[in-house]
Amino acid sequence: MSFKPQYLENRTTHPTRQTIIIFEIFQRYPVSCLLSAHLKNDLADYLGKGGRKMDAWFAMHRQVEVHFTDETAFVNMNTLTDLQDWGAQ
Repeated sequence: MSFKPQYLENRTTHPTRQTIIIFEIFQRYPVSCLLSAHLKNDLADYLGKGGRKMDAWFAMHRQVEVHFTDETAFVNMNTLTDLQDWGAQ
């Protein structure tokens, strides 16, 4: 089962197995992305070999960049408390 937020439907193309969609607000945020589950093993191999630069891994695959100018389209959550606080709003 795949999940794609409704607000992305009109902003993205239909990804293929090798497509990575990188979201941008006002600058590039390479770890904010949608990945095909088919890339799971490839990413695990990259990380297992010591790779840590997401831009380098992305460069190995076809990419589609989606530009957002609405800062409210994404929320930065780093802890469970962040998630709980956001959910309470």
